[in-house]
Amino acid sequence: MKNQSEDQDTCVCQERRKYPHLRAIYDESRKYIDHLFQGNREPISGPMDHIAHRIIEKQYPNLSSEDIRILVGAIERVHQVFATAGKRG
Repeated sequence: MKNQSEDQDTCVCQERRKYPHLRAIYDESRKYIDHLFQGNREPISGPMDHIAHRIIEKQYPNLSSEDIRILVGAIERVHQVFATAGKRG
């Protein structure tokens, strides 16, 4: 009879991220649009958001519009977190 620790030892841990194909290009894609988020503490919208989407779309033409939205949103969130942390310190 197996005990709980044996079950945990044989368990295969799954990747928690849902979009490994986006994670694979995340660092590189930041290089293309980071400058759009520099100094912004608020979420961007309108023209800057559109520009970020178009830049990623041009660099990665095989991504779906949903993937582009997810990738740009993730990059924007990182900048918001750093901006908020800098504001406190």
